[in-house]
Amino acid sequence: MNKSTLLRLLYLAPLLTALLISMAGAATDPPEKTVRVFYVHPNDVPLDSAYPIGIGKLMVSCQKWYLQKCGFTFRINNPVCEVVQGSHPRSWYENTPNPAGSTDRYWFSVFNGWDDLLKLVPSITADRNHSKWKIVLEMDAEGPGAGGGASPGEVLLPKHDADGAKGYPKDTARWGGGMCHELGHCWGLPDANGDDGTIMSAALYAWPNCTFPANLVNTIKNFSANSGFWVTEITETANYAMAGPVNLQKWVPVIRGDRIQVPLSATSVFGASIGIYDLSGRRAAYFSPTAAESAGSLPTFDVGDLKNGNYICSFEKNGKILQTTIVKKIH
Repeated sequence: MNKSTLLRLLYLAPLLTALLISMAGAATDPPEKTVRVFYVHPNDVPLDSAYPIGIGKLMVSCQKWYLQKCGFTFRINNPVCEVVQGSHPRSWYENTPNPAGSTDRYWFSVFNGWDDLLKLVPSITADRNHSKWKIVLEMDAEGPGAGGGASPGEVLLPKHDADGAKGYPKDTARWGGGMCHELGHCWGLPDANGDDGTIMSAALYAWPNCTFPANLVNTIKNFSANSGFWVTEITETANYAMAGPVNLQKWVPVIRGDRIQVPLSATSVFGASIGIYDLSGRRAAYFSPTAAESAGSLPTFDVGDLKNGNYICSFEKNGKILQTTIVKKIH
């Protein structure tokens, strides 16, 4: 890299940083007093949209079940599931001891996934007492002997739970009961003493026919950490999946000649539009999903009118910029 190129990059760096932050609609946090649901896939695992869609369906079922049993329920976001590409390959999550020095592999994947999520979504780190959001993490990693669990404010689940949610509503009792049970811990409930027929016992496998007696209802309703989280009706139909916080490695558009190729999931699964901005922040092109043409299995868009150079490419939906990355046109 010659000196003039280096100076130009150093000059542009603050501008690019500010522009990326200002464009990053997905960095806008969802409403407070809601349950935030994350699907985290390692950076060597391609995104399979069936995971966030299935997780979203599962959470909607659990939300309805709590309303039926308790007379109140929790709020989820619309869309339900935030997708985050992790910072590491799957093997790192599965094999890195966590806590450090531990030989108990049960927690490796979910604890490593949780630590990574905290780095990728700073607002969660700032809300470690979970006064704004309760968190559900579905981690797409799981080594030998791995498992998961929940504590007040958070649910951390490994790959086999993510796989179960992916196939939902198959095995409805297993995964609906399992999630409602873990959410019980999230709201502050302990495991039952023996099989008493409640959701906090092995009766979870009989879901949705397990019970949620008045003493449990009163406990979660009056637990101070849950204040403000309850609603008595579900007021909107949730979309099941969304792209999550900005992560520039998560999706990679490619310009080839006068065409830009984007991931199939961007347009066909999420129904997203593609925006292209120059480095001053001016929008140079915008494409709706219906404007796509096929190049093999990938949607493509005509960028023949763009001059050569670097651009910021965005993934947009409902007027919000969800993700951004930098692309370069060389003709």
